[in-house]
Amino acid sequence: MTDALASFTTTGKLDFKSFVSSVLTDLAKLELRIAESNILSDIVGMFSYGLGAGNIADVGVNSAGQSVAFNPFS
Repeated sequence: MTDALASFTTTGKLDFKSFVSSVLTDLAKLELRIAESNILSDIVGMFSYGLGAGNIADVGVNSAGQSVAFNPFS
């Protein structure tokens, strides 16, 4: 997205197709980072739960933005 905006500011021309493609790419990368974070949180939660840390990492957020509980032992 920044490349498309930088090009617009220097040339005064906006390639809308390139801009939309750039935005969609950035959104896909963001979703991937969120999914990776959730997986890592679940893994850490399993180990924390096993060590008696309780519910520290047992709550996450799904892709719809809803809070969800994760309990690997239920």
